[in-house]
Amino acid sequence: FTAKRPNHVWHIDLTAVPTGGGFWTPWVPLTLLQCWPFCWWLAVTADHFSRRIMGVAVFKQRPTSIQVRAFRGRLCGKAKPRYIICDKGSQFWCNGFKAWCKRKDIRPRFRAVGKCGSIAVIERFILSLKSEGLRRILVPVRKKAFRQDVQSYVDWYNSNRPHTALQGRTPNEAYRRTAPANRR
Repeated sequence: FTAKRPNHVWHIDLTAVPTGGGFWTPWVPLTLLQCWPFCWWLAVTADHFSRRIMGVAVFKQRPTSIQVRAFRGRLCGKAKPRYIICDKGSQFWCNGFKAWCKRKDIRPRFRAVGKCGSIAVIERFILSLKSEGLRRILVPVRKKAFRQDVQSYVDWYNSNRPHTALQGRTPNEAYRRTAPANRR
């Protein structure tokens, strides 16, 4: 899918972010569980057209389909996409998520398994979030502090980080269809 305008195609994905004490022991049986206090789970939604991050949610453990739908429902009050692209994780590849999409008049599309680039926009943001933002700090164990750190990065990313794919515009400029600040 190619987005033709803002809110046409959105991506959603999940990722685990290790805290200061998490993921440091890679060998079984000494590995640590992928849940708090060893890591946080993030659900991230991005607009494909503008690369704008529409929302981020923090969870103590891998979120269920109900939690993901509640997060998505809060975002749909502000704007609603025509299509949503995600992977075939258990949160998305279930009857509850598909029925929720049908009620909201959103067409779910699932990335092609094994195809590179099918959800590249959201995967690239997650890589940027981790390498530019979260690997430069000690990830807090307190949920409120972690949420603030993530939201600070998202705010900076949306309003100040230019993208070559957007001809030097920031995601907010592309979303609002305004001229880039670097040309004013």
